[in-house]
Amino acid sequence: MSGYIKLHRAVRGTAIAQHPEYFAAWVHLLCMASHKPHQQIVGTKVVDLQPGQLVFGRQRFSATTGISENKVRASLSVLKDLRMITSKSHAKFSVITITNWSKYQESTPANNQHPTSTQPALNHEQEGSKNVKKKDTLPATPKGDSVNYDKFPDQPDPAILKDWLSARRKAKAAHTQTAMDRIGGELHKAKAMGFAVDDCLAEAATRTWRGFKADWMKGQQQVGQPATRKIKDFPTE
Repeated sequence: MSGYIKLHRAVRGTAIAQHPEYFAAWVHLLCMASHKPHQQIVGTKVVDLQPGQLVFGRQRFSATTGISENKVRASLSVLKDLRMITSKSHAKFSVITITNWSKYQESTPANNQHPTSTQPALNHEQEGSKNVKKKDTLPATPKGDSVNYDKFPDQPDPAILKDWLSARRKAKAAHTQTAMDRIGGELHKAKAMGFAVDDCLAEAATRTWRGFKADWMKGQQQVGQPATRKIKDFPTE
């Protein structure tokens, strides 16, 4: 694609500005969105796209941008909550729509306005949405949790940490400082093997592991390595 998008400096004050992966995902979506109506063939399906829309596949997007699939999933969830995008799912892909694309990308606003699709996020924050504030300010240690995660090699994504702890509770695993410190030691080993903390915890949550051992990640895709699964190459505009 050629051309440019409008991105105002005010984006630095939005909820996603303090989360590099969310911010990167947002900018990539802006750059990938269509600037004119056209049709795109995905497999055997013809998709009609309007300005501000794009065909989206999480694996393809992750491979193209270098953002892990877990971060991509979390980014989309946040952007939807901030009403910056909407998404319609199909069998093997989704169509993402940038909110207010025509209002902020196709018009020429006054000097004191924000000519960018990030404006919905600014307005949404000013409205004081409780759900957005809770998600944006969620600490690494969930509220009311007396256990800390200082032994972890890196600070985990709050949403992934929350899912993992929920899975542990369902498995009736003891939630103690000793347990977290030992798991932290295993996460250090996994990191040395090339696995990010978020990917380890996401895998543990998905598989409902009561504990965690670095050896359990053997055979999984390592950070920065090519995907072992075939990624469907969606056509681009």
